[in-house]
Amino acid sequence: MSDTMVKRDLKIEDILLERDFHRLNSNTLRIIGVLMEKGYEGTDDLYKDKDNIYINESAYAILKSKIFACKTSIKYWGLSRIDKLENRNALIETIESWDFYNNNKINELEPKVKNKSLETPTAYTCLKIEDEIYLMRFIVPCGNKRDDDGISDTKIRQYKNVVCFINIKYGYIEIRTESTYAERVIEVLQYKLNLNGVRTLPILGHFNNNIEDFKDSFENAKFINSKSIPEFDFDISEEDSEMLVEVLLILEDFITNNKDETFLDELKNINFNDNSNGFIPLLLAGLCGIGFSTRKTDIRDITNQPMYKIIEPYLTHQIGMLHVTDDDTGQTYSLQISLKNNSIAFKSALTDERFIKIVRNKLLNIEEE
Repeated sequence: MSDTMVKRDLKIEDILLERDFHRLNSNTLRIIGVLMEKGYEGTDDLYKDKDNIYINESAYAILKSKIFACKTSIKYWGLSRIDKLENRNALIETIESWDFYNNNKINELEPKVKNKSLETPTAYTCLKIEDEIYLMRFIVPCGNKRDDDGISDTKIRQYKNVVCFINIKYGYIEIRTESTYAERVIEVLQYKLNLNGVRTLPILGHFNNNIEDFKDSFENAKFINSKSIPEFDFDISEEDSEMLVEVLLILEDFITNNKDETFLDELKNINFNDNSNGFIPLLLAGLCGIGFSTRKTDIRDITNQPMYKIIEPYLTHQIGMLHVTDDDTGQTYSLQISLKNNSIAFKSALTDERFIKIVRNKLLNIEEE
């Protein structure tokens, strides 16, 4: 076979879609415009000029750092038994045997998507971005959307385009989409594509499943929002409920009216049916959710709030929001950690691959080069 007949390996630019460019924000548009010495009015202009951007090393580097980042949710799975060379080689052989490896089959998939007939997550391309590191893309059905024109309403199937990284070198799979769809993608990888040795990785497994410990791993981070549940579950009687109200009213009266210590006698006359749980657990009993948040106009760490300090020992955090400021750039990023869904969401449109890598290294306790 002549050299001209040899199929070249796919590169990232070969699998980019117009929709990918629409995710980029105005700041990225401006930076690429400066590097290209052009004034792009929108992402449509950027897409039209993509071929020129691809051959500009600096502009292309910015594009690659943003195009799959920005606002995104991520879940992680670990790859087992990759410490042995033969197991790694077997995994590589499996990946490179897929019919969509080094092949972009989006055009074959498009008719099914357009006709709304695609029923399961379907991989359409996979390429090697480094030795033992692969990038995949999936089309994933994600339910129906009701289309109401005021006369009739119909349900239209919706789809997501999902990016997945398989990193054999460091032993993880990273799927960038909401938790529900990530779970469906990992099932396809395991059962349809025969990717063996996959295990769930707790999102804060290296931080004792503690959002505050994760926050403290950064030089400059604030815990600004949390949604939690009481760590205990018991019923409170109507009598105890009335007594709780009475205690609070006595304390309020003491504070606002500058009463003397006779209020202690009033408290002594209150007897709860069961004192073993303590006052704060009784106060929180029956609540299905507890939220703390900082003011938008004055962002502070909620861990410094007095009420948070008092009741935090009795809470189990489910979701927490962090603001992390990068010391090198001064840029602040928003992260939402969900222990409930075992995922992390990057909420800032300014998020790039460099910052995702910083967070990933902490979560997985690795040191990627």
